[in-house]
Amino acid sequence: MAAPTLESIARELYTTRPEAFVAARNARAAELAGDTGTKALAAEVRRLPRPGPAAWAVDLLAADDALGELLGLGAELRDAQSALDAAALARLGGERRELVAGLVRRAADLAETHGGVLRPAAADEVSQTLQAATTDAAAAAAVASGRLVRPLEAVGLEVALDGAIAGALPEPDASGGRRGPGGVPRATASTRGKPDDGTDDAAALRASRAAAARVREAERELRRAEARLARRRVALDELEEEQERLEARLAAVREESAAAGRTAAAAERERDRADDAVHAARGRLSGEGSPQ
Repeated sequence: MAAPTLESIARELYTTRPEAFVAARNARAAELAGDTGTKALAAEVRRLPRPGPAAWAVDLLAADDALGELLGLGAELRDAQSALDAAALARLGGERRELVAGLVRRAADLAETHGGVLRPAAADEVSQTLQAATTDAAAAAAVASGRLVRPLEAVGLEVALDGAIAGALPEPDASGGRRGPGGVPRATASTRGKPDDGTDDAAALRASRAAAARVREAERELRRAEARLARRRVALDELEEEQERLEARLAAVREESAAAGRTAAAAERERDRADDAVHAARGRLSGEGSPQ
């Protein structure tokens, strides 16, 4: 059995729900501290940061080996970007949207299986992180590591990774993670031949660059729209909860009103009986006091 490393332990721990992470981490550190040979490792484990909800969900996807197709598609997207292949960028961008949406749903299922809930705001961050993983090879390696502690975001074609993962930053996959015959075969931008005559068609190049810019802007707008949708879903959930509370309060007030009405009716009947008794007593008193 291979000796444990900080990275292997982190990958294991980061499948633990964030709420239970600290206890699990400290227990693992205490176990390592009991062995003279792993005391230094125990101290490193104890310093592992707790993952955020979105990072935890992405780590679950990595542990479930669910990211291979997306990361392979990301390599193809980067090839297409380098080649300024607008048609490939548009096609692969559509595939990416479908894959990311499916993975976000898968992450929600995995979170539930592990005793947690992937809330809308965190689901939006999962989507953002998965898209970032297709933009940058180093980000793809970070996401695949299963040691993510915070969500990622692509700014243009770059992704900041400072403080993003526990342990050492992994090296990007030298193969780029491209999908081969075992996955979905495709001709990537890097395998397309150059024009035989070697001419530099400036107009076509400008058109490709403009199309690529439009694709990037459309993707940014999609991310903004997804963020707005996530916020509105959260607001809708809050409004529905408030509606339920108000409806429950209204039902209670109606019941209180009905009970008060019944009490008032009973009081009126009691008053009428008392009034009748007073009139009867006065009648008797008047009869007793009249001359014979």
